[in-house]
Amino acid sequence: MKKTFLFKLLATKKLVFEDGKISLGVTDYNLLPTIFISSLTEYFHSRDELDKLYLISWFWGFDCVKYANQTLGLESTEEVYKVGMDLAASMGMGVYDTNNYYPGRYTKFKIKENPYLRHLKVEKFDKPVDVFTSGAMAGGGSLVHDKVCQNIETKCKATGSSDCEFITATREELEERELWEKVEERYSVSDFVEFQEDMFENYTKQNSEKFVERLIELINYEK
Repeated sequence: MKKTFLFKLLATKKLVFEDGKISLGVTDYNLLPTIFISSLTEYFHSRDELDKLYLISWFWGFDCVKYANQTLGLESTEEVYKVGMDLAASMGMGVYDTNNYYPGRYTKFKIKENPYLRHLKVEKFDKPVDVFTSGAMAGGGSLVHDKVCQNIETKCKATGSSDCEFITATREELEERELWEKVEERYSVSDFVEFQEDMFENYTKQNSEKFVERLIELINYEK
C-alpha cells in the first residue's frame, strides 16, 4: 500500500473519513472485501458476460481518476499517471510495477500480488480473467493518455503465469500491436465505445446520473 500517498491525502484533509462516509473531494467511496469483486467476476463469467463487468469497471475507473485529478489539482500526464497508480494500490488493487509508459499511447504494467485471484476458483478459467482491473485501468488510463483507452490482460496467474500483466492503450496502439481483435473478442467494445467516447468528452458530476442510466441500459442489453 502507498502509505505516504494516503498519509498525505489525510494530512491535507483531501481524504476524509467522517459521518459514515469516505470522501476524496466530491467522490464518495466504500470499503468492500476483495471477495465481492471475485464473486462478481465469477458471476459474469458464468453468464458469458465479462464484457459487462469490464464496462462497469471502466466507468468506475474513469470517474475515480477524473475527480482525484481535480481534487489534487493535477496538470501533467505524468502526475495523473503516478497518482492513478498510487490510488489503485492504496485502494487494495495489488502491487503495481510499471514496465513501460509512453504518454498518449500506452502503459504496460504487472501486478505482483493480485488480490482478486485469491477467492477465484481458477480451474474455471482458460484465459486471463482479471476483467475488473482491466476495465478500471482502461477508464483511468483514458485520462492519463488523454484519449479513450482499452486494456487487455496479456498474462494471468489464474492461467499459470507468475504475475498478471496488462497493457492500457489507445485503439491505434492496440491495432499496431495486433491486440485490438483480442480486445474486441474479449469485451465486445464496439457495443459501447461510442458511450465511452461521449463520457470522455462530456462527463461531469452534474450529468453523471444520465450516464449511469445509459450504463444500466447497456449492461441490461441482451445479445
